[in-house]
Amino acid sequence: MPGSASDRPSAPVVVTLKILTIVGARPQFIKAAAVSRAIAETGGLSEVMVHTGQHFDPNMSAVFFEELSIPMPRHHLDINGGGHGEMTGRMLMAIEPVVLVEKPDWVVVYGDTNSTLAGSLVAAKMHIPLAHVEAGLRSFNRRMPEEINRIVSDHLANRNFCPTSAAVFNLAAEGVTNGVHNVGDVMYDATLFAIEGGGKDSDPVADLGLAPKSYALATIHRPENTDDPEQLREVVQAAREAGATGIWANLLFLRPGTREHFLEHLAEDWPEQLSACEELYSGRAYLGSDDQKPVRSEVSRLARELGIRDRRRIRLAPPPEPEQLSLTV
Repeated sequence: MPGSASDRPSAPVVVTLKILTIVGARPQFIKAAAVSRAIAETGGLSEVMVHTGQHFDPNMSAVFFEELSIPMPRHHLDINGGGHGEMTGRMLMAIEPVVLVEKPDWVVVYGDTNSTLAGSLVAAKMHIPLAHVEAGLRSFNRRMPEEINRIVSDHLANRNFCPTSAAVFNLAAEGVTNGVHNVGDVMYDATLFAIEGGGKDSDPVADLGLAPKSYALATIHRPENTDDPEQLREVVQAAREAGATGIWANLLFLRPGTREHFLEHLAEDWPEQLSACEELYSGRAYLGSDDQKPVRSEVSRLARELGIRDRRRIRLAPPPEPEQLSLTV
């Protein structure tokens, strides 16, 4: 007699969709980690990871795959360096053969890097459905390469997954309404993963000798702040005047000249930290892995609490409610 249902082997899960995930830079590794875990827990999906190599230093790449449980890349393109056009062009040439081999049902890209742009263009030209995670964000400053990457990817995507309602509104203002979903910020999922003990077992606050809820952290990495010696000087001075107890360039690529200017300003405003920073920066552009402590915060909430002004040149507001008209005879 046939056995009971509980005795029968469960039917194998049939994979119906293959997802090709294209990443290349530090923020994308963190975002992809959250989504990749969800994909792994969902039946009928498989994921192939492509690493363009945009962030090639082990401290800005491999450590994230190891500590955030991200699937190791099946394809590592090893593309880095050069100008924006050169890098993006090389990525286009390398990603297209991968798509031909893997034959994905969907391509997924994250954020606003050159890897995002290249992946979006390949998917669109090869008629592969494209999903863009963290869509709809705008600085309204087209001098930023990231802004161009965001806009192009959003307009090419078949599915735009937005982190906020403001991002949805930004897309609507540009005429993009189909396939737009407000799914929340995947960085929140990444934060929960870290709080629940995922990744490396460490306590950055304790390691830095800080008490919980007794500190604030700011990152300065935009070229407008780091490439202009006078602007950089003002940032360093402002940190001291605001009562900061320390300053360092964490995960910051120190462009030619910036390193010297930064150390010069430290000598004037933070002499007690000069020798330590000189030793850290000696012969390398990145801080060591032991000095890297990934920190994320809810920027929108803090901006509201601290009254940080909107620095966009163009401030958009939702359209007013339509006026109710009545017909008179």
